[in-house]
Amino acid sequence: MDRDHHQLRQRWDRIGIGIRCAYNPWLPPVILLYLQAGRRLVTAGVLEDAEVQRRMLSLLMRTAADEALPLPWRMACLEHTTRPRARLGRLLRLKDPAEVGRLAREADDLAERLDAALSTGGYVSSRSAD
Repeated sequence: MDRDHHQLRQRWDRIGIGIRCAYNPWLPPVILLYLQAGRRLVTAGVLEDAEVQRRMLSLLMRTAADEALPLPWRMACLEHTTRPRARLGRLLRLKDPAEVGRLAREADDLAERLDAALSTGGYVSSRSAD
């Protein structure tokens, strides 16, 4: 990996850390910078497309599910999962359709929990009632 690619990878990682920690929760466009940096890593041949999409989707989903973060930030992260989910869906449709379905269910479940939290203004458990 040459110096430019290494710097791009570091930038992508730093933006990801900032997203996960909600360093700038009032600035959702930073999420687009993260997605664009990931795309550049793929285009430059530094990382495989599926690996990048999985990692971006995982980071955004974990951030959206983190009840310690501000709800508007969590909602913004969930909204931005559409790009990596769609791309990963295209990449995996023939190889692993079960994973595509699982990812869709996880995102739908998280969206329901966030909608419930938004409408009640309170805490909504991620666990189902036993």
